[in-house]
Amino acid sequence: MSKIVKAPKIPPAPTSPEKADALIENARAMYARLASGIHENALRGLFLGWLFIQIRDEVGHGNFLRVAKERLPEIPVRTRSELIKLFKEFQEETGVALPAGASVPDAQLALQLGRDAAEAEVVNAAIKFVGSKSLHALMVEYEVREKPKLGGKRVTKKPAPATITDAEQLALQTREELGSWIERGRQLLLRENVCQHLPAEQIRAFADSLNALRTDWRSKLGDLLKQAEDKANVTP
Repeated sequence: MSKIVKAPKIPPAPTSPEKADALIENARAMYARLASGIHENALRGLFLGWLFIQIRDEVGHGNFLRVAKERLPEIPVRTRSELIKLFKEFQEETGVALPAGASVPDAQLALQLGRDAAEAEVVNAAIKFVGSKSLHALMVEYEVREKPKLGGKRVTKKPAPATITDAEQLALQTREELGSWIERGRQLLLRENVCQHLPAEQIRAFADSLNALRTDWRSKLGDLLKQAEDKANVTP
C-alpha cells in the first residue's frame, strides 16, 4: 500500500483543563453514537481517533492512559489504540495537515461542515478515505486490527490461534458486520435493482428465499432475545 509523505505535526496547544474536559465529553458522545449507519460509523470512528490524539496532546502523553481510564471507562483500551492508529494511517495515506485548534466534526454533520478551508480539506479527505467501507473493514485493511472469525481463530500471520474474549468488542464487530450486510442488500436490491436482470420465475424464487430466511429468523428470535435478557440479568 503506497504512502504519501507523512503530514507535518502541529505542536500541541498549551494545556487547558476546560479544553480537555470539552474534548473528553465530545469523545464520550461520539463513542455513544458509534453504532449508527455504516458510512457514518466509519467516519465517526476516524474522527474519534482524532479526538483521542487531541486529548492526549492536551493532557500529556504520560497522563493520557490514566485520564482515559478515569474519564472514559466505557471505551476499551483496544478501541482507543485502534482508532488512533487508524487516524495516523489516514494522515499518512492522504498527507492532509491538521489545522491547529480545529474542532473534531461529528460524522453525521461531516458533509455540512468545513466552514474553514483547512477543516473542509480534512473532512473531504476523510470521506474519500472511508469510501463505502465499514469501520471494521478499514481497520483490517490498514492492519490496525487482526481479522478474526467470530468466536473462533483469528486469521493472522501468527500461527498461534486467538479468540475474541472482550464482549463489547465482539458486539461492536457484530453490529458492524450485520449493518454492512444489510447495507449491501439495500445497495443491490433497491439502489442497483439487480433483480431487474432476472426472469420473473427467478425473481419469485429469490423472494421465496428471502421470505424463508425471515420465517427461520423469526422462529429463533424469541429464544435469542431470552438468552440476551438472561445474560444481561446475570450479576457479575
